[in-house]
Amino acid sequence: MRKITEVAVCCLMTVILIFSQMSGYAAGYSDVKSTAWYGQAVTYAQEQGYMQGVGGGRFAPQTVLTRGTLATVLYRLAGDGEKYATSSFADNIKGKWYFDAVEYCYRKGIVTGYGNDTFGAEDALTRQDMMVMLYRYAKMVGEDNDHTKMPASFADRGTAGKYARKAVAWCLNNCVINGTDALHISPQKSATRAQLAQVMMNYDEWVRGISMAQYRKSSSNPYGISLQGARLDNQKLHFRLAGLPQQEKITVSVSYKIKDQTVATESRTFSDCAYSEEYTGNAAKLYASDYNNMGLTLTASMQVTVQCQGTTVYKKSAYLAQLFQNAPDGTPLYYKGQKTLDSRIFLYHEFTDNAPPKRSYGVITTPAKFKKDIQNILQSGYTIIPLNALIDYQNGMRALPEKSVILTMDDGYLSNYTKVFPILKKYGIHATIFVSVSTMGVSENSMTWAQMQEMENSGLVDIQAHSWRHDDHTQLSTKQLHSYFADSYAVLEKNLKKDRRILAYPYGRYNDITCKIAGEYDVVMQMTTDWKALDMDCLDLTRVPRLTVDYGADISQFLKVSK
Repeated sequence: MRKITEVAVCCLMTVILIFSQMSGYAAGYSDVKSTAWYGQAVTYAQEQGYMQGVGGGRFAPQTVLTRGTLATVLYRLAGDGEKYATSSFADNIKGKWYFDAVEYCYRKGIVTGYGNDTFGAEDALTRQDMMVMLYRYAKMVGEDNDHTKMPASFADRGTAGKYARKAVAWCLNNCVINGTDALHISPQKSATRAQLAQVMMNYDEWVRGISMAQYRKSSSNPYGISLQGARLDNQKLHFRLAGLPQQEKITVSVSYKIKDQTVATESRTFSDCAYSEEYTGNAAKLYASDYNNMGLTLTASMQVTVQCQGTTVYKKSAYLAQLFQNAPDGTPLYYKGQKTLDSRIFLYHEFTDNAPPKRSYGVITTPAKFKKDIQNILQSGYTIIPLNALIDYQNGMRALPEKSVILTMDDGYLSNYTKVFPILKKYGIHATIFVSVSTMGVSENSMTWAQMQEMENSGLVDIQAHSWRHDDHTQLSTKQLHSYFADSYAVLEKNLKKDRRILAYPYGRYNDITCKIAGEYDVVMQMTTDWKALDMDCLDLTRVPRLTVDYGADISQFLKVSK
């Protein structure tokens, strides 16, 4: 009876294997599609005897990798087969499936315990510890090299433990392991069984030099080409391509990208290419200045395409760096916390051709005076930046000049369009205009929505809310505040495209209640008329101070106001 059962089980497994292969599954596992990124690797790891399934025709590719599993794989890779009579750890008990493997790896210096007489073979293994064990194995068998400088391409490279950084760098540089995405190594995350299968295939291919051609017959990368060490240096791009079809003519094309938009392309042809080739390209276009985005953080990446005899045999996108675009005229930029910055916001209102009466000096000025203010600001070494830059600066997305000024105007007077907009265009400078939403396009002295759309389309003007009506908000009820904010943004965003909400309080008056309710409407910055410069070391976006520019005052005095 037992023999009949065994035969039945074998027949069933054969049927499962045939069905799995016919239905596009790898190595007979019902949970590993051959088209999965790890499909070929699982087939390879099983055929080499490195890894086995977990039973029931499953491989469990996304299951967390354990310390004992990797010890067992390295034990099988070594092919030693040595057996041990005694244990070095209290929890590594003879008879466990991983017993000899753990002993082998410990006695060869590949693993260490927790320091309390335990090893934790069934504990989850982090990606960085997986790399440490592989690196120690490579050193033990003499398959290591000195490629242990950490690649600069990954944003989280500094999160790897100090003990692991050399191993992590070695694995990355030798293509034993790739990042979890273009930006991250994720050294502290748990490794998976699928990742280990791929790592073992990579190790054999790139470290031991074993051909994987038979596993790549239907692959988009038939030669197993690998991109290594991509980096930017002095506006030059450097990387290495390994696994190239030798003695063939290949063409390598590179597309440089900013925020996924191609800014430049180039190509280079190698005749009779070697197994690996070094590539150096001109990445200057990535650093090109754009005044409207001055100081903005941009993601730089590239796409590399390799063609052999006119056929694409490899295509890879790779993250390069986070870049801050240059300021105009080479103005140096400073990151948050790098330096105490000198910055302030100026406030204007209405503009008339004739000088205003003295009683109106604080709310009315002339276009000529405004133009003179701009000239003095620029001549004093200040850069005029957009108000949005403060939010980006707070979020670590933008660098700022050492000395900067922001221009704002309140109420939404028609003169902002007829008299100020031409000056902004002439100098190419930014301003934010806060409008009393309910009066726009209604009162005779206010701008129309068409005029505001034209200003915003220029890229120089941002229209934001001065609330619904020009009332003292500290005197409004909670219900009125909700109504004012809701109505303001409903109408503003119906007529203009907004991705951020910024509010300027009428009369500059606010309190804790107004700030709280404004925050409930996703207002990311609230403007006051508190008379002081910006404290860039301790910037509070819920109470941003501004300096009202007086017609009768010299603007140079406003540049001296302290925070």
